Amino acid sequence: MANVQNDFLLSDYRSSLGSDTKYRGLVPDQRPPAEKISVGKPKAKDRINAIDLAALIGVWICFVLGVVTVNRNVSLGWSLGYNNQLIVVGFLLSLQILFLARLLPSLLVKIEARFGSSCLQNFDMLLRYSLFSKNAELHWRLILLMFTLLPIGLSIGYKRFPGGESTFGPGKVWGTSITQSKLSAGRIDFGVNPPPGVPVGNLFAMINSTIPFISASANDSTPPPFDSLPQAYGFNSVLLSNTSAAVFDAPTPANITSIQHSLPDGGTSWTIEADVSATVSNYNTSTDQLRTDTSWWESIIGNGIFIDHFYNAYEAGLLTNEGYGDNSWAYLGIIPSRSDPPKVIDPLSMDNFRQAALLFTTRRELCHGKWTIRRNDVSLDSGSCNGTALPPAQQAIITDNQLILGTRYMPVIGSILRPYSVDRAESLWAMPTYVMTTAAMYWSEFTEKGQLVPSASPTIQTVTRSVMRDSAGLYVILVIVPVLTTLCAGASMLLHGVPIGSGFGMIAILAGLNRESAQVLRGAALSGELERRLRLQIGVEHALGDEGASAGRVEYVIDGRGRNGTLKGGEVIS
Repeated sequence: MANVQNDFLLSDYRSSLGSDTKYRGLVPDQRPPAEKISVGKPKAKDRINAIDLAALIGVWICFVLGVVTVNRNVSLGWSLGYNNQLIVVGFLLSLQILFLARLLPSLLVKIEARFGSSCLQNFDMLLRYSLFSKNAELHWRLILLMFTLLPIGLSIGYKRFPGGESTFGPGKVWGTSITQSKLSAGRIDFGVNPPPGVPVGNLFAMINSTIPFISASANDSTPPPFDSLPQAYGFNSVLLSNTSAAVFDAPTPANITSIQHSLPDGGTSWTIEADVSATVSNYNTSTDQLRTDTSWWESIIGNGIFIDHFYNAYEAGLLTNEGYGDNSWAYLGIIPSRSDPPKVIDPLSMDNFRQAALLFTTRRELCHGKWTIRRNDVSLDSGSCNGTALPPAQQAIITDNQLILGTRYMPVIGSILRPYSVDRAESLWAMPTYVMTTAAMYWSEFTEKGQLVPSASPTIQTVTRSVMRDSAGLYVILVIVPVLTTLCAGASMLLHGVPIGSGFGMIAILAGLNRESAQVLRGAALSGELERRLRLQIGVEHALGDEGASAGRVEYVIDGRGRNGTLKGGEVIS
């Protein structure tokens, strides 16, 4: 059997010589010593070699890029958006794991050589990064398991931070059409107009304006937000107080549509904040002093009041100028019904109306609003008015104009007020509903006139996009691998004297292997398995090289019992 093996080795060696016939017929030990060429490269051991240093620098560069990517105050994250942030962060974490994998195995084998049992199977498992090597020690399996699960945990963890928002001014973000938007100059036109897609004037505009408020006030179990007023609703409505409401002039449909088309996908919104004109209605208590003055009521009632019958013994009544002149006042109330079907002119209803009607006055004021525009909708986030009336010329649309209010809006007014006739007669929402309905009625009539009251002012514009939530936990995930890599590099430098370099592996072991000790490995050439644990003794022979330089040689003795050696600083090892 031995002869067969020798013949095989000889044949293989001869074939490796190729066309060099000079050494044909010679086995390796028979070659002239001068002709035996060594291709091993002796070198002194560095504290940290260039590749390891590059990996250390690279892992921290990935961390910095990760921070820049997820920080909501940096425009790169805004430009990427949430989905692209996930892609970039996942890529950076993968690079970090690769850099860690460069330094980690070298450190682990050094620890095994210095502080462990220097077991051959442990070295084999650490170098191959395999949890299933036979006869390896349990603590190394657990350590490898931890580092195997680390990238899995990181890949799960960094995806658990949705819900962030990043806000920048238009023109200050990268890679989107917003940077080319004509609106980035900071001017938006405002006017008396409904949102895009809503017909101008009459019932359509009033219904659209009041629906958000009606929905919020539909249930008495939710009281009015008196402690947090003013409160915005829908596109441009604001409840200023319990007795006052406003409907704001809003960005024009052309502006809104242009902004919506410029917004990228991914939860992006454009915020506009500006001083604007608004139509403000207030409850006026002066009527209470005139309820018994029959002649005064007869002078203003004229041809009668507009009525919407509820068919539950109540009806809504509205009294306005309903003609050319001063239309700044309106009487509105819920009264007992005395006729069925209802009549526009009904003396009994007029008498009841005089006793129950509430006076609301309306004017144009300067207010401040903040809108958020998204791809598919627009809403007023907040609004406030300081009670400053606009100049008389800008009040003319109310005080010197012909407004047809009762004829057009009484059906909508009746529908809004009907719940407060019986079931919710004592509701805290009643007065806010009166003032909101009155303001919406006037504003809707103004939209019928077209944009007769345009206004424009310097605006504060910002663009908000959904991004990753840059909480402390996300930064911890980004910094875990850099910290571990730095610890690996530092620990490796502290273990500089251990005779294991960054190139420790099969070539290094074969180059320094004690041939006689290798006999114990017979039988494992294919399986790579051993019946028992074997110690790998790593010895160091110190000598003087050329010109008196310190030199040495590392020898690996399988199943050796001696202590592992230690390198000297600057020593060239072969």
